[in-house]
Amino acid sequence: MLDAFGGQRGNTQLARLFLSLIAAVLFLGMSTQVDAQEASEADVAHTEIFSEEVFPSASKCAACHEEIYKEWSSSNHAYASISPMFHKFEQAITNLTQGTIGTFCVRCHQSVGTTLGESRAAPLWERSQVSREGITCITCHRVKDTYAKANGERRIEPGKIYSPVYTNSDGEGLKKVLEDKSYYRVATNEEERGNQIHTEVVKFTQISKSEFCVSCHQVAVNLGIKLEVVWDQYRDSPANAKGITCQECHMGKDPGLPNGYARGPAAVVTGTAIHTGRARHKHPFSVPADPLAHMGLCPPTAPRAI
Repeated sequence: MLDAFGGQRGNTQLARLFLSLIAAVLFLGMSTQVDAQEASEADVAHTEIFSEEVFPSASKCAACHEEIYKEWSSSNHAYASISPMFHKFEQAITNLTQGTIGTFCVRCHQSVGTTLGESRAAPLWERSQVSREGITCITCHRVKDTYAKANGERRIEPGKIYSPVYTNSDGEGLKKVLEDKSYYRVATNEEERGNQIHTEVVKFTQISKSEFCVSCHQVAVNLGIKLEVVWDQYRDSPANAKGITCQECHMGKDPGLPNGYARGPAAVVTGTAIHTGRARHKHPFSVPADPLAHMGLCPPTAPRAI
């Protein structure tokens, strides 16, 4: 009765030891699951913070460029990442190629997300905010190198909101603001208080040329197999023969007509219009067809003459 593991007392001790081992294994298993879940949540949080820090959302730009932000918000560019038509089409191509197509489609439609290393298959609710914005501000205005037919493989320059932007402007309006930061109540670094703004405008000539649009709007899935031929069509068009650019029709004051650009401020900083007489490129990017979405989400860009 009192031997080490014999008799009734020994059986009781073995049972207790066995139950203790089971409890320990269950606890470790639950702990591992919790740790894995916490690690996954931490990874998502880290990605979100990283994207917000070095790849600013369009909402950051809206503080000074509200009108442009509103135009862009109803554009096909803003809709590129969340379009159900795009996702259905992209999944079909992925299935047909058995996954070998990789990030071919999303590197245009979710350019920042691809730069951040987000999985092609990641659902929208697991993507960063700036990734869900599709073709967002920095997709164009953080590109400093010239590209041609690159199937969307353009480098987006990382950097906080204070980093340079690349556009067709000479930056004179920004210089005026920076000369009197206290009056305009702007911040150019993390130590200052005020509306956070970029500190430099770099003139980038290709952004005003049709060639800038080529890398996403001329797509070849393989040698001789073209998925989108917009550049080919434009190159052979009367518009190109007359020297009319993509921007003149799709960002001009009259949608679809090369009648010049609207005039207006480059920005409105703390209620003050900056550089009021400059050419103002429209950002709805008027096209012949509207997004397949609820009218309240993506209102049509009519009237237009395209």
